Amino acid sequence: MFANYFKVALRNLVKYRFSSLINVLGLSLSMSVGLIVILLLSDLYRYDEFNVKKDSIYRITTNFETIFGSSEMACSPVPLAESLLDDYPQVLKMVKFEKLGGVIDVNGKKLNADGLYASKDFFELFSYDLSDGIKTTALEEAYSVVITAKLAKKVFGNDNPIHKILKIENLGNFKVTAVIREEKYLSHLQFDFLLSYKTFEILSRTQKDETVANGNNNMQHYSQARWESFNTSYSYLLLDERTDLPKLLHYMNTAYSGHYAHMKKIHFSFGLQALIKICPGPVIANQIGFSFPVKMAVLFIVISIVILVLASFNYTNLTLARSLTRAKEVGIRKVLGANKGSIIIQYVIEAVIISFIALLLAVCLANIVIPQLLGIDPMLAELFGLTFSYSSVVISIAFTLLAGLISGLIPSLYMSNVKAVKVLKGLIRVKLIGGMNLRKILIGLQFLFTILFVIIAVLLARQITDIKSTDLGFDTENRMLVNLQGLDYNVVTNALKGNPNVVNVSASSGVPVLGGNWVKSKVKKNATEGEELIYRYSVTPDFIPNMKMNLLHGRNFDLSDADGSTRKIIVNQSFVHFFGFPSSTDAIGEKVIVNGVESQIIGIVQDFFIRTTLEKIEPIVLLFDPDQMAHLLIKYHPGVNKKAFAGEMEKAWGKLDQSRSFSFQYLDESSDFNNRMYNYILSVVAYIALLAISIACFGLMGMMAFNTQSRIKEIGIRKVFGINRMRLLVLLAKDYFIIISLSSLVSLIIIWFVSQEVLKYLPNSIGFDLLSIILGLSLTVLIAFLSIFSQIFIAEKSNTLKALQNQ
Repeated sequence: MFANYFKVALRNLVKYRFSSLINVLGLSLSMSVGLIVILLLSDLYRYDEFNVKKDSIYRITTNFETIFGSSEMACSPVPLAESLLDDYPQVLKMVKFEKLGGVIDVNGKKLNADGLYASKDFFELFSYDLSDGIKTTALEEAYSVVITAKLAKKVFGNDNPIHKILKIENLGNFKVTAVIREEKYLSHLQFDFLLSYKTFEILSRTQKDETVANGNNNMQHYSQARWESFNTSYSYLLLDERTDLPKLLHYMNTAYSGHYAHMKKIHFSFGLQALIKICPGPVIANQIGFSFPVKMAVLFIVISIVILVLASFNYTNLTLARSLTRAKEVGIRKVLGANKGSIIIQYVIEAVIISFIALLLAVCLANIVIPQLLGIDPMLAELFGLTFSYSSVVISIAFTLLAGLISGLIPSLYMSNVKAVKVLKGLIRVKLIGGMNLRKILIGLQFLFTILFVIIAVLLARQITDIKSTDLGFDTENRMLVNLQGLDYNVVTNALKGNPNVVNVSASSGVPVLGGNWVKSKVKKNATEGEELIYRYSVTPDFIPNMKMNLLHGRNFDLSDADGSTRKIIVNQSFVHFFGFPSSTDAIGEKVIVNGVESQIIGIVQDFFIRTTLEKIEPIVLLFDPDQMAHLLIKYHPGVNKKAFAGEMEKAWGKLDQSRSFSFQYLDESSDFNNRMYNYILSVVAYIALLAISIACFGLMGMMAFNTQSRIKEIGIRKVFGINRMRLLVLLAKDYFIIISLSSLVSLIIIWFVSQEVLKYLPNSIGFDLLSIILGLSLTVLIAFLSIFSQIFIAEKSNTLKALQNQ
């Protein structure tokens, strides 16, 4: 029985080859997106799956809450994990990490590499295979290093690296004890080498001994610092399968909360995150390596389904358009005893066959597109393989069956319900509620989605251009941001300022837009008025000129402002307007109350963005509080070799503190990274928009070809009676004009409502940008009409006599 279904299906595909080709092309384009999403998600959900003990491994996370909000971080204090291993029986093993970067000396050449300090039980938790070395002892001794096969080849070539020396600048010489096998491990842990954690402890102990030698023999202070300084520390636990997780969490948050009791305004707590829930997973700050937001994964799934639905609309439209041609076939089969189920099966089998043909073409398209995607940035090639695995093949086949079912279900349900007599008389009409034509509704929906995609792509392009050209209110060129990690900013400043390439050094609690401490303070204009929460930065006197901010009125800070009886503050223009001062000059010398402290305004700085350029500029208070400095901003001479300069700064840092790795970023590169991310998003949306409009045009061409072919006799008669070309074009295309016009109108209404919602949260976004919308709409409509007119032109040029003879 099924053999007959397949025979009939194949005959129909050959008979209606043009519409079959349109369906195959449309489905293959949409399925290529689906395949890429499947491969992407397959990679993501395979992250850390290679670890044999993955279901029993958990990462300790740190949560902190203030009156301004809460945040969750992937890092955690190492003493907590150490205590749990000693005190809690269900904690079987523990691995601790410290982040570091390194510059490896290879025969006088410098090679940047990423590394981690890892404790000796690393291979007990994580199932990396070794090509050389012994797992149990690889990270046991101090100054030992485990390297990846990729790094081994770069440094040692074809030589056996075991027991050879790897020189890492500012850290020393390390003996290679093991080499990780050359495989593409999909792991959120990204590293080129692992240093033994004993090395880190020795370097930390050296600093402690120096502290004691200098007369500061406060061991309790040193121990407490290990609890409070955990920005680069990460802890993973191997738990017994019978561990009661809520009970363990309760123990963690009661037994060790005392270490933060003195922090009255910050509440610390700890959490456990399963290894297999890290990537993809929730957005957590300060990740040790790669993580992909789970919401973004869901978004990709939704987009691929929408594209598939667009292609399915094509299939449904063309199948319903052919319903009159196939009416007798269905009617005769019903007269001969075919039931409803057999009609449905016939249509679905045809759709599934087309889907599998489309799958073959989609695989070819995906293989062309994937290298282009991975070539956008080398980082993408490192993070994703996008290769077919057993699971992805199974999912792809299931996805193909789903495409066939979606495409074939609507026409099969309709055709199986019509009466045989009406079918044979040719009286069927594909109507929906109120007599509305189903094909027109599907075409309208298809173009609605297409127009939305194209307009969104154009709006994103305009928005990204706007972001790139927006004046931040400060300069990012030739500036390096260094994380002080608890060190005294004066000591670090003095150590780094001696470099001849350094122009200026300033300190702050953070840097706007690119990173920092977005803290708010309670501010009121006077004792009788209500308080407002206002963003606050603590900065040194050199910060404003160092960031090239524009001080409009008043004066800058000086060193005496840190100790004055009345706090001195500098505010921005938005602060002046927000609190109702007549002008910026009138605000100079006025006093406001900041966190209960009377503060005098000594300067007005030009507005600058604090979080993103899409958000409105809010009131900002700058003050000079030396105890709040968390970052150092170094301005260096233009033309300086960045890598060499970073090495010089790291060397100077190493003389101050060898226990903390030198953590820095270039402000201009950080800004470029944000722009690159915007470009990635634009590229994906533009690709989707291109696919959507291609699929829609394929559908229109197919529909118009079938429509004009079915009306060829009418066209011939009208031409005999002298209809002119323009009237004939209008006659054949008017229904599509109406459909596309209605789709355009609905899309504009949707875009307007969405833009109004976006403006509520991102007031500096372009919103309902009329020029961009007109451009996107015009582009879509133009391509659609070209598709329609191409088929009408063919029909209009057809031989009139031949058309009348053949009908």
